[in-house]
Amino acid sequence: MKYLLLLILSTHVYAGLKVVNGEVLPFTNTKYPIKEFIKDYAELNKLNVTYPANLIKDKETVHIQLATKTSPEEFKVLFYESLANLGYSPVEDGALLWVTNTRDIRYLASPVYTDKNFPRNASFSTVIYKLKYPLSSEIARNMRPFMSRWGRVIDMSDAKTILFHDRGDNTDRLLKTIENLDTEAAYKSVLTYKPKKDEDLNNPLNEKIVELELEKKLIEKKYLELKGGQQ
Repeated sequence: MKYLLLLILSTHVYAGLKVVNGEVLPFTNTKYPIKEFIKDYAELNKLNVTYPANLIKDKETVHIQLATKTSPEEFKVLFYESLANLGYSPVEDGALLWVTNTRDIRYLASPVYTDKNFPRNASFSTVIYKLKYPLSSEIARNMRPFMSRWGRVIDMSDAKTILFHDRGDNTDRLLKTIENLDTEAAYKSVLTYKPKKDEDLNNPLNEKIVELELEKKLIEKKYLELKGGQQ
C-alpha cells in the first residue's frame, strides 16, 4: 500500500512580503514605500502601529533586497536600521509600535532594560548599567563624545549607576569599552588626582556644569518616579 504524505506549508502574503513557515522569502523592492514597509512589518509581528499623520511623506521609499530566507528577528534588524537611516525611530511597547523622528526620541517613553537583556539593534532604549567602582561621573563624561547624535548618558547620584538612552547597537559597543574602564586602578587614579591651578571656580565651564547637574537631578527624579510606579 502506498501512502501519500502531504506537506502543508503555512503561508502568509502581505502587500510587500511573502512569509512561509515564519520566514520572509527572498524579494527585491527598489522603491518600497515607507508607510507600506511599516504596515507590513507590523502585520508580520502582529503589532498595532501609530505615528503622526504628517510624519512620513507618501513619496518616501527605501531599497530592500533579501537574497535568502530571513527570520522575523533578522527582518526586525533590517527594519530598524532602514528607518534609522531615514531619520525615523520605531519603539515597540508590548503590542504597540510607535514611530517618531529620531530627533524627538528623547520625548517618547522607551523601554527600560538592564545591561543583560536590551536589544542590540538600531532601536532606542534606556539601559541601566551598574559599575563595580564609584566611577559613574568620570566614565559618563568620557562616553559622551561616543554617543550617537540623539543619544544621552546620565550618571546617577549613587556614583555606581549609569543610564544610557541610545541605539542598542551603540550602547552595546560602549558597554564593552566601559568594562576596561571600570577597574580598581582607575578608581585609585581618581582618588589620587590633584586638579591643576586653572581648574578653579573661575573656569568658564562651571556655569555649563551647573546647568548639566540641575538637568541630571531632574532626570533622576523622573527616573525614580517611573521606577516607583513600576513596583
